Amino acid sequence: MLNKNRKIKWKIKPRFALFIIFIFGLMTFVIRYLNRPSLYYTVEYGSIELEYNSEAIVIRDEYIYNAPEYERATYYLQEEEYVNKDEIIATIYKPNFEDDIVDQLYNIREKIVNYQQENMLRDIKDHDIKKLQDRLNSIVYEIQISVKDNKLEALKKLERDFQAVVHKRQQLVEGIIEPDSYLARLNEEEQRLSQQLQEWKIDIVSPRDGILSFQIDGLEELLRPESIEEFEVDTYRDIVSWKSADLGVGAEKNTSLQSPFFRIIKPNRWFIVCEVKYPKIFFNKGERISVHFLDFNDKIIEGQINKITVNGESFLVSIEFSENIEDFINTRNTSAIIYKSVRGLKIPRDAIVNKRSKTGVYSVQNNESVFIEIEIIAESETSEYVIINNETSLLKEGDNIVIK
Repeated sequence: MLNKNRKIKWKIKPRFALFIIFIFGLMTFVIRYLNRPSLYYTVEYGSIELEYNSEAIVIRDEYIYNAPEYERATYYLQEEEYVNKDEIIATIYKPNFEDDIVDQLYNIREKIVNYQQENMLRDIKDHDIKKLQDRLNSIVYEIQISVKDNKLEALKKLERDFQAVVHKRQQLVEGIIEPDSYLARLNEEEQRLSQQLQEWKIDIVSPRDGILSFQIDGLEELLRPESIEEFEVDTYRDIVSWKSADLGVGAEKNTSLQSPFFRIIKPNRWFIVCEVKYPKIFFNKGERISVHFLDFNDKIIEGQINKITVNGESFLVSIEFSENIEDFINTRNTSAIIYKSVRGLKIPRDAIVNKRSKTGVYSVQNNESVFIEIEIIAESETSEYVIINNETSLLKEGDNIVIK
């Protein structure tokens, strides 16, 4: 028979008890958090150092000279030497050039000098003619040594000296003696050989002032100052991954038709293009910043921002320089750090809130929190603070703002 006075015992499981305790503790934390006293920060002026690592592409203002087909070349200037406009850089010799012609030419000239000295000038006592004759003898001897040692680079100057002295000497002699038939034949042969030699060689002169380089990486026509306006991130990344081939330069080399021969670099105008992998841009066109070149003994050079190209989570920045190109004449890619120091009103990140798609802070005014919109002009991933534009914000130095 059922006992109606029997008491029912409730058995609470341990896991349910723990759950009740957890919920109670969480509610207590939330209530205390919501009723906690606010923290405040006093706005002050300060600065942040922005620092971005990037691979830099070097772009120079340079002229590329394409040489016609040639067999060999004689260089008169060295790599990275400064050259003036119209200065002779090298002499190139066409594929059908014959070395024997040079030897024949100077042998003929030696015969002319010797014949005149032995047969026509022995009775001439003019001091000026004798002085010129001694100089001609000296030049001919130097020419013979240069031809024998195959030092063609020295022949250019010797040839100019020889022609100048011969011309001056001829002016003095013409009024005294008449050439005989043998000397006339020698003069005709000398003229024929000289003309043939001139047809076989080309003197290459500099088209403008600048720094000379014979090294070509193949990107000179693509990477010019004008191309920066069309530069895109994909182009930048392709070039960064491209490795320059060291073509080198020798005293003499074979070449195909219209191949690049040398570059003339303008020393006071060059650029770098860098990709900054940060979604916000804190640079302005025309402002001056510092660039730290890690591959060049940590050299720091000041430049001017030339162009900024936005690309989603990153952007390209082009920087123009007007000095120190010497280290970058034959460099295409290099590691760099872009520096910029920004000064303004300094506030902590924890004070920034977003309200109705606007960025701002809560300023304490008359014991009330008032939302004030701000413009962030500098921030860094490594800094707890940001810099805001004090010219566009209602915040002032000394104001108290609420920290979340």
